[in-house]
Amino acid sequence: MKKPVLFILFLLAMLLSSCGKTTEIDLTKYVHYEISGVNGKGKMFLSLDEQLYADATEKNEKISADALRKIIERDVVLSSGSDRLLSNGDEALIEVSCLSEDEALTKAGIRLMTGTKTVKVAGLPEAREIDLTKELLIDVQGFDGSGTLSVAFAEKLYNSIADLSKDITTEKARELLQASVPVKADKSSELSDGDTVKITVDASNANAVFLEQGLVLTGGEVSYAVSGLTPLTHFKASDYVSYNMTGTVPYLVVYFNFSANAPQELTRYITLPVIREITLRKGETEAFEIKYSEAELRSRGYVCDEAVLSVSPDGFELEQYLEKLAQISEEEMQKLQDDTKDSAYATALYETKHLTLNEGEVFGDTLDKVTLESAMLFVRKHMSESEPLNRLMMVYRADYSPTSGYGSHDAKLYVTLTYDTVKLEPSGTIIYSEPTVEIKRQDTLETDIALLKADYEQEEIKGE
Repeated sequence: MKKPVLFILFLLAMLLSSCGKTTEIDLTKYVHYEISGVNGKGKMFLSLDEQLYADATEKNEKISADALRKIIERDVVLSSGSDRLLSNGDEALIEVSCLSEDEALTKAGIRLMTGTKTVKVAGLPEAREIDLTKELLIDVQGFDGSGTLSVAFAEKLYNSIADLSKDITTEKARELLQASVPVKADKSSELSDGDTVKITVDASNANAVFLEQGLVLTGGEVSYAVSGLTPLTHFKASDYVSYNMTGTVPYLVVYFNFSANAPQELTRYITLPVIREITLRKGETEAFEIKYSEAELRSRGYVCDEAVLSVSPDGFELEQYLEKLAQISEEEMQKLQDDTKDSAYATALYETKHLTLNEGEVFGDTLDKVTLESAMLFVRKHMSESEPLNRLMMVYRADYSPTSGYGSHDAKLYVTLTYDTVKLEPSGTIIYSEPTVEIKRQDTLETDIALLKADYEQEEIKGE
């Protein structure tokens, strides 16, 4: 009986010892590391070898390789110590730690052994440095004072990176640089020759792929002196703006227009003064502001130095109603001029002998000439019993010389012959009333003509 009992006890002991056996796995033996980069800027990347899972579960049916992987990926931490950059010859400490003991591993009889191991850094290639500030393409265009600047990497930089690396193509180099290395200018518009622009290349976050290929990209700040911009064309707005005056001095209306020599690319950004009624005599001027878009003109190469136009009547000019005078034949008009000229001359000569200026000063008595200044025929469109006829005014300018020894004066008088009745017969004959002959100074005539024009214009309005 003793032998069977002993045998049974032996089997139980073996069984118990088998159930309590634990498999220890030294994780440090399965640490896989890679060091990439360049000498002096190497980085270590850690992982666990896949063989770990096969070895741990080869004779263990209590846990699968996938279950073991999930536990290890959750609880095991790999560290290479500090994040310092590595150089050839450095010793790097690799540490394997476990955050907790998993119950499933205990039931499966597996114990994860942690610890440290030291590796020596070797095989890092020497760095090839590329200064990106020397690979810039700077382009300045436009006009002085409104120039623009653009900056980018030169195409040859992408080609150089592709030539120096194993796995980076020209297109990839362009994509990586544009995405991770910003290039900025502190001023890029409204530039003038002589301006200094600071350009910054920030390579602090350059893509790690460059470093893995043995390339170290550096940036920094460079200064660029602007030059070569097209000079601006200076102009005066008044050089390209003309004006016309209508009316009778001093009661005028001013119209503005662009001169024939004004360039189209300039005029579209200039605003002419509005039509305006003014009161000006000969020798007087009035200034009008010409507005313009400075920014638009500068961007097109122009700069306006003066935007004021001064207008002045050339002299006393009577408006001629030539379209109305067409109702009178040339022969009739010439006869009228011949007849009235003698009267104008005689009146002017008589008046210059008798008109006195201040304190009895006598005008000269020598006439130089008597010239027809204007002939104005006021044709009434609206006939009425009280004003059924037309009016014709012949205006002569009488030039004369002052009497020797007397002070200077305005050497002009105006002689008017006014026909209050001008009638055109069906036969074509024109019947005139006796004219009223007067001699007037310029200011008086200006006022009289302005009043006659106002009356005539009112007649035209009534007739429409």
